Amino acid sequence: MKKTVLATMLAVVAFATNVFATEAEAGVLGLKPSANQGVTQSSGNTSTTNTDVQNVQYDTSKYQFPAQQLKAENKTFDATDWHLYQRFDNGQLMYYQWAEDTGHIIEEGRPNSSGMGKQYGVEGLRSLEPLYANPEGWEREVTESPEVDGYRDIIPDKIVVFESKRTDQFGLRIQLETPVFSNPELTYCQAMTVILPTDFDAGVGMWDIFYPKQKYEFQAKARAEGKLKHVYSEAFFSLKRNVTNVRLYRDNQNEVLYISTDQLDSLRTMMQFTATKPFGQLHKEIKNYGFIDFHSGTRLLW
Repeated sequence: MKKTVLATMLAVVAFATNVFATEAEAGVLGLKPSANQGVTQSSGNTSTTNTDVQNVQYDTSKYQFPAQQLKAENKTFDATDWHLYQRFDNGQLMYYQWAEDTGHIIEEGRPNSSGMGKQYGVEGLRSLEPLYANPEGWEREVTESPEVDGYRDIIPDKIVVFESKRTDQFGLRIQLETPVFSNPELTYCQAMTVILPTDFDAGVGMWDIFYPKQKYEFQAKARAEGKLKHVYSEAFFSLKRNVTNVRLYRDNQNEVLYISTDQLDSLRTMMQFTATKPFGQLHKEIKNYGFIDFHSGTRLLW
């Protein structure tokens, strides 16, 4: 059941774009990727949980990324801070380690594909075509959907899902789903999918799918103003703008994938929100983060 619904719901998700530069990404950390010299770095995070991160002398010859050293030295830090998982040498994001340290499992693949997916830790959850089967695949701006006030619809070809290690009584997990792109010009897409499990004790007897409310409100407003004539039920219109990109670290460096810092910040916010609260409470409070369930959102379109 879950596999079928997930395939249909992975509609059009979207993100933010800009050209990746290694120096710029390393600059986010305030690091210079020297091979054998320690550097001092401030994460830019003011959370008290990151107190030990301030003014750390990093050993870039011994460690690959800041969080690796912080863990080895038993420092206190906020694992949701993705900056701490950017490599010293090239700024690429060690997203598997980021997921592990925040209590998540990575699932990745191509939306609406089937049969050949590599599965990571969750038996039978996905059966998607491998993530990098085709460099660009189907990812593109959708010319069939009109541009409205600088907003465009994007079809992603690759998705990465951060799945919580917490499960409900059926084994269902929180899922934070985001597209990633081979083409850095498409990462301005702002879409995200959140799936929340059941919580019978709180009266939540069915898992549910949530999208940013923007997905529906934008179209409703555009139609009311006569800027859209039709309903594009699967579309997510994102503002085409300049964004800063981070490249995802892959063992095969020929596999080039980007995500915007805007999207990483959104993922971090949702990681913090979903980390420890009961599932029932998450269902009630997710609207405070600008998300709406699929059924309520669809009603806004009509």
